Amino acid sequence: TNISSRKLEFDVLVQIPQGSLPIGPSPYQKSHSLTLASYSTTKIEYFFYFPAPGKFIHFPANVSINSAVVAKANSGLLTVTKSRTKISEENFRDVVSTGNYDMILNFLKEKPIDGIKGFY
Repeated sequence: TNISSRKLEFDVLVQIPQGSLPIGPSPYQKSHSLTLASYSTTKIEYFFYFPAPGKFIHFPANVSINSAVVAKANSGLLTVTKSRTKISEENFRDVVSTGNYDMILNFLKEKPIDGIKGFY
């Protein structure tokens, strides 16, 4: 997101998590050179899967301007299981991740959207 009144030119380095494999055209890591207009936003998508369960580090995306890192996200530890271990019917993300349309619609009918945990 560019919250300034000037366009920004920058590079974003992204890489898939340790232990995962890229899907489709997504490489293991890639640097994107971007120009972002004032007061605008963009997103970078990349796709991967885990062939085996385990705990894996996901290294953060890095944003650089003129080869100097100006921002980066926090790294995280991902726990991958063979199957979903627990679904909270109170958490919007969990409900949506099931892909069950009836469950999703019932959730949305019963809960006010501004009070949905995990909705943003």
